[in-house]
Amino acid sequence: MSKKEIKKARAKKLNKQKRRRLAAPSKERRPVLRTAAALLLAVFALLATTVPVLSAAYEKATVHTEETITADKLPQTPSAIPPETVSEEREVAAPADEPSEQLEYETHTVSLFDDGVIENGLLLPISEHIVQTEEIQNETEEEIADEETQTEDDPVLKKQKEAVADKEAPPPEEAEEKSADKENKEEEKQPAEKKEVYYISVYDTSKKKKVKMELEDYVLHVLAGEICADKSGFEALKAQAVAIRSYALSKDRTGCDGHHGAQTCTSSYHCMAFKSDKDYKKLPSATKKLYERAVNETKGQVLTYNGKIAHTFFHDCSYGYTESCADVFGTHLPYLVPVYCGYETDKIDTVSFSCLEILEKLLGSRPGARYYARLADEDKGFANLVETEGGRIGSVDICGVTVKGTALRSALGLRSTKIDIAYDAPRETFVLTVYGFGHGVGLSQDGAIDQAHDGKSYGEILSYFYPGTVLSLLDAKSYPKY
Repeated sequence: MSKKEIKKARAKKLNKQKRRRLAAPSKERRPVLRTAAALLLAVFALLATTVPVLSAAYEKATVHTEETITADKLPQTPSAIPPETVSEEREVAAPADEPSEQLEYETHTVSLFDDGVIENGLLLPISEHIVQTEEIQNETEEEIADEETQTEDDPVLKKQKEAVADKEAPPPEEAEEKSADKENKEEEKQPAEKKEVYYISVYDTSKKKKVKMELEDYVLHVLAGEICADKSGFEALKAQAVAIRSYALSKDRTGCDGHHGAQTCTSSYHCMAFKSDKDYKKLPSATKKLYERAVNETKGQVLTYNGKIAHTFFHDCSYGYTESCADVFGTHLPYLVPVYCGYETDKIDTVSFSCLEILEKLLGSRPGARYYARLADEDKGFANLVETEGGRIGSVDICGVTVKGTALRSALGLRSTKIDIAYDAPRETFVLTVYGFGHGVGLSQDGAIDQAHDGKSYGEILSYFYPGTVLSLLDAKSYPKY
């Protein structure tokens, strides 16, 4: 079959289908017809009850109508159909917007009566009219489906259809650009979330000047200076980040010596260890990613106690039990009490000092020498050692001088106050075995790492070392105005 014949056959089928579609009332009209019929019956019943004369005329007109209706045509005169009995009369004409090929359409007239529907000269019950309409519509749908199947089977028509679709479809690049533009417009319409940025004043000891830093950037550089990322569990890094942020904001330190009006400084001896930009850039990329991820995942989080930011002291290694804040800093805080965190055997150091050296370091070089010269042999050595709750030296009499454990550690430059003292009398030498590293208050970094490796979360680690504290999020109202 040639293309022209195929085209002509399709046009013929379309003409036939359009006639049937126009002849068949749509599904939307069926409920309207039923409703109209029901309303007319109610009106007729009311008229029959209230106006007997009109009822008789109506029955006469109905009988006359049934006698005059033939199978080939509609009533010729309007008077044959009483005005009261007509509910709907419509003409469905051909649509105005059709293809250029001129097709003739038949006019389809439908008249609705109380006992049926006049359709093309036939008086049909409403139920029969609906059944016939549905049959016509079903036939039309089947023919359309058959035509689509034939089009898919016919390779020529299939190629023509694909060619038309290709022409209408936009190029892939253009479609992607339009999709991207649409997404960008939708993003622009959405209100941007307001990101709160907090700042902290820092005295840079290397540059000898006060600078303003973003809080999270400061936490990142201190985290890199305080704890090793490669061997630490990631949850320990997160716990340390929260402790750093909390400690930096826990009190006003702008009046501290060495801060020059800043809230904190970069000296590890005075505040916290701080890795400079230059040193931070030298770190391996994987290590930097761990630090940055730990800071980002805890952004703005601090520990609070009774609504105030907690003093989150931390240290390297406690070797057994942590220390009470009262025994080290003289102030009792209920969340800074001794807790057990294991023994780290690699954190043990042994040092030796003569009696004269200890006195010079405790009292000063000259006073220490004068004191040593007057010191009797029996007073040399140590006595009256008092331990704290955490097992550290609270105080001790050494060479006749009573000294606190914290002062002894500071004077001799010891790693911690957890010390075993032995005295060699013939040599007048003290042998000190020092355990752990740091003042021992708050979070033990080695203990936190052990707990992270055991599967503890950073929240659980913080709750263990700072009992009674709450993990909170900073906001503009709670942020300290130092």
